[in-house]
Amino acid sequence: MISFASGPTTTRTVRIKKESDLILEREAERHGLSVNALVSNIVDHYVDSLRFFQSGGMLSISNETMLDLLGHLSDDDIADSAYRREVSRIRDINL
Repeated sequence: MISFASGPTTTRTVRIKKESDLILEREAERHGLSVNALVSNIVDHYVDSLRFFQSGGMLSISNETMLDLLGHLSDDDIADSAYRREVSRIRDINL
């Protein structure tokens, strides 16, 4: 896990389960971070990407799985699917 440089910060107090805190402590130590830095990274991950996955119906899969799935489709099938999705997205935006 990478610790990113940050700009201005704010202080928040949160309550979490003791079991979660123990896991955070172990993970922070494993990555050479403070628990505060680890939690900050987790929050940043949510703000920068995870919230879009949850609200946008997105799916995260490994590169290997994606390549395996694409290997079962022709280039024309992939292009047709991408085109249909983009046309649908443009229609949705214009509504």
